[in-house]
Amino acid sequence: MGDIQVNFCKNPACPNFGVPASHEKQPTGSGAASKRSDTYIVTGSKKAALNLLKCKLCGEYPTIKSNLAISEEVIRMSNYLSPSISSISCPNEACPNKTVDIMSGEKAYYSFGKTKGGSQRYRCRLCKRTFAVRRATTGQKKPHKNLMVFRLLVNKMPFQRICEAAGLGSMNALYWKIDFIHRQWRFCQ
Repeated sequence: MGDIQVNFCKNPACPNFGVPASHEKQPTGSGAASKRSDTYIVTGSKKAALNLLKCKLCGEYPTIKSNLAISEEVIRMSNYLSPSISSISCPNEACPNKTVDIMSGEKAYYSFGKTKGGSQRYRCRLCKRTFAVRRATTGQKKPHKNLMVFRLLVNKMPFQRICEAAGLGSMNALYWKIDFIHRQWRFCQ
């Protein structure tokens, strides 16, 4: 992600359009104009805490942005594309099935009922250890309200009214539901 460079002239008619500013320190003072290799000047004010890049060819003033911050934001926003759900396998570190996923190792595990909360349980055929696979709604007190909250959000109902219509006790409960809906939507893409 080190290839990102957003500090250049934004005027499409300018010959400097898309040409990045130089990273090297440019000479200043009298007679330095002929020695400068860059066609930009850094300007700004301490009062406004805003640095600008003045293009000497067309006179545009694009704002200077942090390439590193933009790179980090691209990585953060695309995290959902990388597989974040770890494979589910035997929790016993000494068991040979520790590296065998429950989806690929049908002969390594067998279904062993459900938990009180309704999550599927499995038992390892080698070490006989039992473990459960949490459902997406595990921990929610009113998972049946998720669809209603989603529909009300899509229909642009105000948050306070959604809490009243869905019978949620607080705005915090609504925010938890919105976060859950967002996570579900991201993984369904």
